Amino acid sequence: MNQTSNPAWNQTNPSAWVQTNSSAWVQTNSSAWIQTNSSAWIQTNPSAWIQTSNPAWNQTSSSAWNQTTPLVPEWSALPVCILLTFLTGIIGNGVLLVVFLTHRTLWTPFNVYVVNLLIANCCCIATQFPFDVISDLYGGLWPVGERLCSYYIIVGWFFQPVIFNSHQLIAINRIWAVTRPISYRRIHSIRTATCLCLGVWAYVMVGLAPGLLQDAMYYRQPADGPGGCQLNTPGQLAWAVAVQIIYYIWPQVMMIVALLVISTAKRKQTKLNLTRKSGAVAPSHAGSQKRSDLESPRGAAGATTAVDPAHDEAPPTGQQRRPTQRSHGDLLLVLLTLTVTVCWTPNNVYFSWLFFEPLDAPVFFAVTTILLALQATIDPILFTLALRSLPLPVCILLTFLTGIIGNGVLLVVFLTHRTLWTPFNVYVVNLLIANCCCIATQFPFDAISDLYSGLWPIGERLCSCCIIISCFFRPARAARCYTQRS
Repeated sequence: MNQTSNPAWNQTNPSAWVQTNSSAWVQTNSSAWIQTNSSAWIQTNPSAWIQTSNPAWNQTSSSAWNQTTPLVPEWSALPVCILLTFLTGIIGNGVLLVVFLTHRTLWTPFNVYVVNLLIANCCCIATQFPFDVISDLYGGLWPVGERLCSYYIIVGWFFQPVIFNSHQLIAINRIWAVTRPISYRRIHSIRTATCLCLGVWAYVMVGLAPGLLQDAMYYRQPADGPGGCQLNTPGQLAWAVAVQIIYYIWPQVMMIVALLVISTAKRKQTKLNLTRKSGAVAPSHAGSQKRSDLESPRGAAGATTAVDPAHDEAPPTGQQRRPTQRSHGDLLLVLLTLTVTVCWTPNNVYFSWLFFEPLDAPVFFAVTTILLALQATIDPILFTLALRSLPLPVCILLTFLTGIIGNGVLLVVFLTHRTLWTPFNVYVVNLLIANCCCIATQFPFDAISDLYSGLWPIGERLCSCCIIISCFFRPARAARCYTQRS
């Protein structure tokens, strides 16, 4: 047909047509489109956009860009580090999760929060990190389609807030245990802890679902465009700012506040204990519970055991809890607070700044992304350090798996990328080789020895081999072992 008015189409065959007005498409065949206005895409074939370099796009207007060559993955520091944290994180969190689920002695109310955080870490690492690696390989572009983009946005925006607020839940639990030990001991149980953890997941879902649904229906930008696969926060700026403050910034602030509250409560408790020992009447202070509760047998037991929720199972009859195990819950909170301050703060600063003005800082973005991913790998290490109830062989096994994978993957990266062959990196490779040799040859024997409480069940030859390895890789430890053996 021929149409001369506006909009006027000049169609010469069923699959090729020309439009002459300012918003016209010009099609020369069924699979190639040309648009001449300011918002045009120019495509020479169905799957290739004109691109002059990777990952930089040749953009001729504010919304038009061209690609002539296929996307080529580029292994830079960011995808390598994300891949490394994926491997170590999934193994570290997974092994520790299996240990908690298979050892009934670890089924305590406080450890429910630990298991909840391990599950959140595993879900985030398994569902989000592989797509982070793919996106970072292509310079932030998205080569795997719209459906996987929707999936990636949902899991990325859901599991990260769950992890943040699971850390916050541990801080709230510690405040409750220290400031209200009697009610904590009376009310807190495995069922209570489980309900609180499920409440965190529901709380995150309720806050994020409206924005994610509206983005999918109204605001989503093309995933194969120059912006890649990301949620359109300018389209829902008020909602995005609220999510950033409530689900990302506030949990970090709450953990710092928890440390201050707990340290203040412990100082007051120390003064109270000193006045009791001296026989003086203790002055009343705000936030304390009834004196009759504190002096009752149930209150005394609650005050002792609630200080350490990491070991909040009741001690056997006639036995008292050792003083050295009373502060492990506080130690865990201190370690978590220190690490999240280092790993979360750059990420919160970067994305909060984007709400006010664009920030073109690719190095800063890479650092924030790596630190945020690193927290999921650090969490199981902190649990093994702070929770002494974990079996020692499990801690060594966890160290063995994460260490051999972390050092091994990084060693392969250095050896296979000629751009990293610099004089200084020779020292780095040397250290990685030493770590791999020590971990692969010595740590399995350490785990076997610790399984049998320091005894050696596998013969003299392997014992001599283990001593030689220790002498070579860790002389100080080998000297101590040789002295004990003598």
